[in-house]
Amino acid sequence: MTAENELFLDFCRNGNQRSFEELFNRIKPWLSKMIFKIVGDTDVAYDLQQETWIKLITRCRDFD
Repeated sequence: MTAENELFLDFCRNGNQRSFEELFNRIKPWLSKMIFKIVGDTDVAYDLQQETWIKLITRCRDFD
């Protein structure tokens, strides 16, 4: 299991805010680049990144 997976699980299971902050800081640069490569538009990429984080937070208990 990766460190990112452990951070995600700690946030989802225990609500550990520090785990989420660490996960966010580790993933954000990669996620930003990947979304931008796919859509090619900075504004759209920003919106999609926000939607991704919101979905992660609101539905994290649905992930296995």
